Amino acid sequence: MRLDSTRDRIEWLSFRGGDDVLNTYEDLFPQSVLPRLCRLVFWTVIAIGAVGLCATVILKLSGR
Repeated sequence: MRLDSTRDRIEWLSFRGGDDVLNTYEDLFPQSVLPRLCRLVFWTVIAIGAVGLCATVILKLSGR
């Protein structure tokens, strides 16, 4: 019987959240900055989106 490692990887990724994948990657490669960079980019995008939404609402309410 032959194991299909590609199928196993895809199946593993489909049942995990992004945080689980990053934690596992961090455990396997402790000196890597990739998990921290991914989290930084994610929260930066969230913060910029929130600021943009607030600015849009304020501009609409002020009549500009």
